[in-house]
Amino acid sequence: MEKSPTISTVADILWLPMCALIGFGLLMIFSADYIRAGDIFCYFTKQLFWIIIGSGIFYAILKMNYKFLQKYSLHLLIIGILILSITLFSPEKGGAKRWLLVGQPSEFVRVLFFLYLSAFLSKKSGTCSLKKCIVSFIFFGAIIVILALQPHIGMILFIFCVIFGLLFISGIKKRWLLPIGVIMIIISSALIIAYPHSLERIENFSEKKEWQVEQSAIALGTGGLFGAGIGESRQKLRGFLPMPQTDFIFSILGEEMGFFGTLFIISCLLVFSACGFLIAFHSQSLSGSFLAFSLTLGITLGAIINLCVILGIVPTTGLPFPYISYGGSALVSNLMACGLILKVGYSEE
Repeated sequence: MEKSPTISTVADILWLPMCALIGFGLLMIFSADYIRAGDIFCYFTKQLFWIIIGSGIFYAILKMNYKFLQKYSLHLLIIGILILSITLFSPEKGGAKRWLLVGQPSEFVRVLFFLYLSAFLSKKSGTCSLKKCIVSFIFFGAIIVILALQPHIGMILFIFCVIFGLLFISGIKKRWLLPIGVIMIIISSALIIAYPHSLERIENFSEKKEWQVEQSAIALGTGGLFGAGIGESRQKLRGFLPMPQTDFIFSILGEEMGFFGTLFIISCLLVFSACGFLIAFHSQSLSGSFLAFSLTLGITLGAIINLCVILGIVPTTGLPFPYISYGGSALVSNLMACGLILKVGYSEE
């Protein structure tokens, strides 16, 4: 990996799309508050609170050495898995046990797992042996079991995809990629079949019976070039899109801000992804490269999956749009991820 003299400049640029996405997200959450909440600042003030908390953690990470965090990543991951397991004894909400107090520990565990995996795969050499993969999957196996019991199938499939991408660039022998991919597909299929709600989502998707997706398409289609204006979404005002501040917030954004608004958000995402991957591929540290790649891929993939859901390309997964959708744990974990990506970039100065 060749050192780039502009890597810190790329890291500086990364701030811009991150801040723009958070700002637009806050604006759209305020728009959702305008009609859906008794207190018009209910969701807005909560999200602002999490932005402040997340920003504090973000700046703390920038002051730390990411290799120090990787050194203790196994300890952090074990603590994260233990906390995640506590959710199984928490009250059920929406048919699942994913929440502990006010957040979802799974959002933080995925960041800790990528922190650990990036350090683990980079040890000794640039090649990833079968032994390394097996040890890594032991920890992921524990995470899978807990997430399956919650259940949170969408998160499992999401982490599978990021792991496969990381293994692909890690130097693993290509003959192992196919069996690993097949195992992932078998586990994913078994989990989907085991949980009726997941299977029902796929059946509804195949039969075009997903109400939210239909209303999402209507919202995007009626936005035009410039949109209806902030707070003027008909789908939201008429209650056709329940909880418009979460998974389907991009649909409301498209209706209220139009084609140019959605184009701006997608452009921000592309700039963010390009900067993150440039940092990853120009890092002189193998562990830093793996870390920046996995976290950038996670954020990018999360946004792509969310867009595919609202466009009716894939069944609903419950994954929010990074930095824009309402949700404290997702926002804070993504700020943690961005802090680590930036730290890898600034460490190349």
